[in-house]
Amino acid sequence: MALIRGLPQKHLPAPVLFLSAMALYLFTLAPSITQRHFGVDGAELATAAYTLGVAHPPGYPTYLILAKVFSLLLPWGDIAHRTGVLSALSSAGATVLVYYISYLLIEGTARNASPPSRMALAAASMAAVSFAVSPLLWSQSVMTEVYSLNALFTGGVTLLAILWGKGARGGSWLLLASAFLLGLGLGNHLTLAFLILPLAYYLLLHRERLTPRLVAGFLGLLILGLSVYIYLPLRASHNPPINWGDASTLEGFVWTVSAMPYRDLAFGLPRHALANLPERWVEWADLLVRQFNAVGLFLGILGAWRLRVSSSPLLVFTGLLFLSSLAYSLTYYTADAQVYLLPAFLVFSLWIGVGLHWLLYVAAMSREMGRGLPFLPPLALAAAAFLVVPALQLTLNFQGISLRDDRESLAYAQGIFQRVEPDAVIIADTEQELFPLWYYSYVIENGRGPVVLSSRLSQFDWYLRGQHERNPEMVPAEVTGDYWRRLARVVEHNLGKRPVYITAGASFLLGQFEGEEEDGLYRLIRPKT
Repeated sequence: MALIRGLPQKHLPAPVLFLSAMALYLFTLAPSITQRHFGVDGAELATAAYTLGVAHPPGYPTYLILAKVFSLLLPWGDIAHRTGVLSALSSAGATVLVYYISYLLIEGTARNASPPSRMALAAASMAAVSFAVSPLLWSQSVMTEVYSLNALFTGGVTLLAILWGKGARGGSWLLLASAFLLGLGLGNHLTLAFLILPLAYYLLLHRERLTPRLVAGFLGLLILGLSVYIYLPLRASHNPPINWGDASTLEGFVWTVSAMPYRDLAFGLPRHALANLPERWVEWADLLVRQFNAVGLFLGILGAWRLRVSSSPLLVFTGLLFLSSLAYSLTYYTADAQVYLLPAFLVFSLWIGVGLHWLLYVAAMSREMGRGLPFLPPLALAAAAFLVVPALQLTLNFQGISLRDDRESLAYAQGIFQRVEPDAVIIADTEQELFPLWYYSYVIENGRGPVVLSSRLSQFDWYLRGQHERNPEMVPAEVTGDYWRRLARVVEHNLGKRPVYITAGASFLLGQFEGEEEDGLYRLIRPKT
């Protein structure tokens, strides 16, 4: 406490915000793997981190390395629970960064050079709290996923760039550090590229400060951060259990890093769905209101307007980030596309801080000057009402977001492993089936017991080749033909030698093989004649 009291005034809210957010996230953290809140990939990410493998494209090397460190450092809990702590820590850190960035934006709108008042501290704190308890961020903070860490990198790069633009102490090193963080963050999630356009604008705006040496340093440190992708071929060469694309080859590396399987999804809203784009706009607008409520929406719009009047470069910088995130999310053709709105919500939280500060400032100045402006009382009442919104968000969303008792996904995998023989082969189809089984096999059982194969990945030569190296007695060396023939060949190779099971998602194989159902799991008996 003495250390906190010794901090400069503007830093006092930071540790309180961090500890409060961290307490909330840890209290509602999932005890293991989960499939709620668009978290189906969490089981695969935790497994890839634990086994030092290569996750689904684009590989996520930064996340896997950090998640592995957390799984080793934390002495308690399930592995997925430990990697979930990384999400909680990242979101708590992003909350603090929102506070500092909002504080800087408020400084940029100040009409004098005097230190910002307590109103500025309160407004910036409310911006951070609004972001911390927004349902989307909160939901991503309580499980194993990459989006909280992406929010942390987004906030870090943004803060460093704005500090450099304002000529803060540290000078060129601030810009160089932002370049390194950008490269490293792109190793966590490629959507950090949303920042490239705002950064390009900001560099152009301050081009008089850019020397050839600084530009070279910026590019060099960006490449140094991106060098984290070397992890992929290094680990792929060891053929770990999770080894998407076999990035040890040039072709596999390009396939993985370029996220080849998902290219059609990015800006891939089908033509027939473009007619429904207005409905998607309405849906996303409703999502924005659900994050911050109607008063927060008003304050955010007010803050953007205030930046336009007082500091248009900062509005352009943040606005470009907001629009990039929004455009990508609107046109990304998946059910979980809304998670890509997190950078936009981070920006909107910043605008809320600016809008709240300006409203409080005008109300205070009007009171001091004895002016009775008729519109101020209702606006002041709205601002006061907004102060209780975080408490309402906690109350209304706690039950729906908390994962502290969610063990359904782990129980599904455990139930299957307890029912099948130790030497069995399990062929799983959907991500909802496959990823929990991978986790239970390679994390809980450490690779002992039944072998889990993916029906969908069997279409790729690299997958069957890698599985043959790991399990030569279960996967033939040469499996060719179309997708159906490949699967049939693997099944035929094992029938009569060991039990072969398929999950419900792979039940299409019952068209080629006779099987017996056992509580949603099918045991294949023989080929159909």
